[in-house]
Order: sequence, then C-alpha cells, then structure tokens
Amino acid sequence: MEKNKTSFSRNKKSKDKMIAGALILIGLLGGYFFYTAVSSINIATVPEPKVDRELKKFEKFRLNLSLLDLVEFKELKIFGESPVQPSEGGKQDLFAPI
Repeated sequence: MEKNKTSFSRNKKSKDKMIAGALILIGLLGGYFFYTAVSSINIATVPEPKVDRELKKFEKFRLNLSLLDLVEFKELKIFGESPVQPSEGGKQDLFAPI
C-alpha cells in the first residue's frame, strides 16, 4: 500500500510539472505571436510640412521700430520695483472674505 502512495505522489508531481511547463510554453508562444503581430504593423510617417503661401509673406515682414524713438515713448516712467523682488504673496485662506 505504501508503494502505491509514493508512486501516486510521484505521478502527481510529474503531472503538475508537465502542466506548468505546458502553460509556460503556451504563454511564451502566445507572447511571441502577439509581439510579431504588433511589430509588423506599419507606423505612419509624418509628412514634411508644406510651406503655405500665406507664410511666405513673413519672409519679407519687417517691424517698424521707429515708434520707440518717439519722445512720448521715451518719457514713459517705470513704476514699482525693477526687477521685481520675490516675496511671499497670495492669501493664506483662499475662501476667506476679502
């Protein structure tokens, strides 16, 4: 009787190992087929941007900076700190009344 128990447990262990090996093999084959199917998909390339005729106008565009030479512009005054010094700001409680 003892001999049958050990042979049964050996058979069960070998059967469990066989099932585990088959599952691993199926997983590897499935992963391989999935990987090859996904990697064979052609990825669309982005076409070269076409230069629009409207954008060609900006090649000849020049700013007229003569406005900065006017006396009125030069008389403008700077108010406040320059450069701005960092400090703690904002409200402590955002939902508090003003």
